[in-house]
Amino acid sequence: MTAQLAIPATTFVLQAVIEQALKRAYGLSLTPPTVSIAPPPRSDPLRPPPPGSDPEATSVLLFLYHVAPNPGWRNIYDPPVDSSGTRVGNAPLVLDLHYLVAATGNDLEREAVLGITLHALNRLGIIPRDNIKNILSGIAVPPSPAKLTDLIGTEKLWEQYEQITVSLQALDADTLSRLWTGFQSPFRPSMGVVATTVALDIDETFAPGPAVKELHLATRPNLDTDPAVDPDDSLSIVTVTP
Repeated sequence: MTAQLAIPATTFVLQAVIEQALKRAYGLSLTPPTVSIAPPPRSDPLRPPPPGSDPEATSVLLFLYHVAPNPGWRNIYDPPVDSSGTRVGNAPLVLDLHYLVAATGNDLEREAVLGITLHALNRLGIIPRDNIKNILSGIAVPPSPAKLTDLIGTEKLWEQYEQITVSLQALDADTLSRLWTGFQSPFRPSMGVVATTVALDIDETFAPGPAVKELHLATRPNLDTDPAVDPDDSLSIVTVTP
């Protein structure tokens, strides 16, 4: 669960889950559609598709469009820095990942694959750690990685503090319209999906704090048994120097 690979590893796991569901639905005789994690394809109003061009292929889009700190984990740790700004502890960043799941295509096949995808994610609920381990462990790591995500097979996402929960998120028409307008892409049937929680962490070691120079111990009598004693007069302080 590193800061470098935790997010792409989560996206890869969700993509693999959708691909497995499509393969089961299409069986051995049909070729399932692809599951793309690329941004939705843009439209160019100045260059409409030529007459007789091939229709849009059926596919599933899984696009990470928003990331937010998890409110439950945000303040669970002590401050990781002291009064001078020096880092003295580790406080991992725990996130909720917001995805837009959409289906492309020009016929009812588009709606069929969207239903298969949403059912698979909704049925998943909490992703079992064994599932995550099997998916990520099956990725071959090249001897000479060309980019950082070539190492995604080394990410042990199944060892993070909490299991990843996947839930469907209802997005109203206004929110969807704003998203697709921002994508500069034709509107397609879609729905929100939230993956929570994903922890970003790195291994760090911190220098120990300064040694204790003096320890002050204070004692006073039990005022419940002797209420006549003035607590200010009876307080005794013992200083111990290590």
